[in-house]
Amino acid sequence: MHENCVPREEFDKVVSELQALRKLVAELQARLERYEGPHTPPSMRGMRYPKREPTGRPPGKPEGSNGATRKLEHRKPDEVVPIKPKTCSNCKHYLGEPIGWIKQLVEEIPEPQPAKLLEFQKGICICQNCGTENIAADARCPTKGELGPRTLAFVQDLRFKERFSILMARRFLKERFGLEVSPGTILNMTSRTVKMLKSSQNVLAMRIRRSQVVYVDETGFYINGERVWLWIFATENDVLVAIRYSRGSRVPKQILGKNYRGVVVSDCFSAYDLLKKQLKKAKFQKCWAHLLRESKACAQQCEEGKQIHAELKVFFSKMKSFIDSDPQPDERSVEQQAALEWLDRLLMNDPSEHRVKKLLKRLSKHREDWFTCLLMPDVEPTNNRAERGIRPQVILRRLRGSLRSERGKEDHEVMTSLMASWELKGLNSTTELENELCRSFAGS
Repeated sequence: MHENCVPREEFDKVVSELQALRKLVAELQARLERYEGPHTPPSMRGMRYPKREPTGRPPGKPEGSNGATRKLEHRKPDEVVPIKPKTCSNCKHYLGEPIGWIKQLVEEIPEPQPAKLLEFQKGICICQNCGTENIAADARCPTKGELGPRTLAFVQDLRFKERFSILMARRFLKERFGLEVSPGTILNMTSRTVKMLKSSQNVLAMRIRRSQVVYVDETGFYINGERVWLWIFATENDVLVAIRYSRGSRVPKQILGKNYRGVVVSDCFSAYDLLKKQLKKAKFQKCWAHLLRESKACAQQCEEGKQIHAELKVFFSKMKSFIDSDPQPDERSVEQQAALEWLDRLLMNDPSEHRVKKLLKRLSKHREDWFTCLLMPDVEPTNNRAERGIRPQVILRRLRGSLRSERGKEDHEVMTSLMASWELKGLNSTTELENELCRSFAGS
C-alpha cells in the first residue's frame, strides 16, 4: 500500500461527514434566507435599520429653502382674551391701564364634551289607502341600538384607522365624551355597522372584478392562533381585503371571476402561475421590484450577479422613462418587441453560479409577463400598489396578534376594505362611514 493512501473505511467516513456537513449548510442557508433574503420584510430582518453612509451634507433643509412654520394669521380668532399685568415685576407697585398690546395667537383644543342624549319621537301614520302602518325614520336615528351614526363611525375610526385596542377605545370614549360602554358593546357596534355596509362591500367587489388592472398580494394572518392568509386586491381607487384559509390560486380566481379580462400584477409566487392557466382571457405583469431585489442579492455574492443586476437596473430605468412619456400604441408594440429581444440576448448567458442560474430561469419562465406594462397603458411595472395596501394590515397584525372569531374576520374584511378605499380616493373615511350609516337609517 502506498504511504499516502488511507484505509477505505476511513475514506468513507470522511465522505459521509462531508455530505452531512453539506446538508447542514444547505439547511442553515435556507433558514437564514428567511431573515436576510432579498424578499424578507423589514419586520423580520435582524438589522432593520442599517446605518446609512454619511453624505457629507449638514442635517436639515438646505439653506434658503422655504420654512415649515405653521401660519395662524389668516384665521379669525374664535375668542379674544385680554390679559393685563397687575403689579410691577420689579417693585410690586400697582400698574394702571396698558399703553399697548402684543398679539400672540395660540391654538387650544376644547375641553372634553359629554355625549348628547337625543330623544326621537317617531310619528306613526296609517295609510288611508291600504291601511299600512308607517313609522317615521331619520338619518340620525338608528333602527336598532342606542348609539347614533357618528358614534358608530367614530368607534370604527379608533379601532381600524387609529388601531386602538377595544380597551383603549373604551377608555377614550369615557374620558373624552363621558360615554361608558362595555367591551362587548364595542364589538357589537362593529358587527352592527358591518351588516349595514355589506351592500357597499359587494359593490366594491364588483368594481374590483370589472377593473382593467388589479394588483394582488398576500400575507400571513391569524384567527385564534391558526395561520390564515390575508389577500389584497388593489386598483387605482379601491382596495379589497379578503381573509381566507388558502394561499392557492382559487382565492384570486373567486374574487376576480373566471372570465376576468384585465391585467393581474403580482410577484412570482407559484399560485399566480396556476391562476394564469385558469384565467385564459387575462394578462399578467410580474413585479420588477421583486426581480431587482433578487438580482441585487446575486450581485452581492458573485461577479456574474453584478453584471446581470447592472443590466436589469439600466433596462428598468429606460422602461420607466418610456412609460412616463405616454407613448402611442404602435410605439408600445415596437418597444415591447425590442424588450423581448433584449431579454433573449440576456438569457443566452450561461452562468456558473447557482443563484444566477435560478434568476435567469425565472426571467425565462415569465418571459412575456415582464413587459405587459410596455404594451398596456396604466399598468405599473411593480406591485407596489398592493404592497402599500398590505402594509397597514401587517401593522394591525403585529399590534393585535390574532383575530378571535369568524365574525371578527368578516368585520375586519369589510371595515378595512371600505376605509382603505375611501382614503385612497382622498376622502375622510370617518365622515364617509357616518354618511353611509345615515343613508341606511334614513332608508329603513
